Amino acid sequence: MKFDEIYASMSAPRSAVSAVHAHAEQIVTLRHADGFPVRAKMSKSALLRGDDPLTLTTFQDLTEQLWIEGS
Repeated sequence: MKFDEIYASMSAPRSAVSAVHAHAEQIVTLRHADGFPVRAKMSKSALLRGDDPLTLTTFQDLTEQLWIEGS
């Protein structure tokens, strides 16, 4: 999937790595392949160069937890 197909809450950046650096350790809204939103905390990228065409990040799914808490 491409950047704008995955990240529901961010517009496509100049580089994927710079976008991940800007939002690392924050809660982001992702778009599941089925179309529904997923709220997740995004890790920092394992790739460090700003001109890399891809990122290597992990996500902690917080959708259910945030729904229960009302956030």
